[in-house]
Amino acid sequence: MRGIEAHRPGVGHLIIQLEQAGITNVRIYCHDAIEILTDNLADNSLSAVHLFFPDPWPKKKHHKRRIVQASFLNLLAKTKARWLFSCRKTDWEPYAKSQGSFID
Repeated sequence: MRGIEAHRPGVGHLIIQLEQAGITNVRIYCHDAIEILTDNLADNSLSAVHLFFPDPWPKKKHHKRRIVQASFLNLLAKTKARWLFSCRKTDWEPYAKSQGSFID
């Protein structure tokens, strides 16, 4: 199993939880997910992708940082992942509406 998270405190918390649970079969990347998927994973290498609560990046100048965009979904298609599970929740209506156009 692999996990990708760019936020260092989130990675640290995950490591603590994994150690407490005795889980040892996880590789964690503390890096940008797009770069990991582009540079470190071979095509046809994933069976599933689970995406939990991606940041909405509400400021217009930061929209390019949103992970759920056409370019990200095209990148996932190269991995041939058979499943994409996405858990998204937001109280910001423009973000909710924009995301529906990608995963319908």
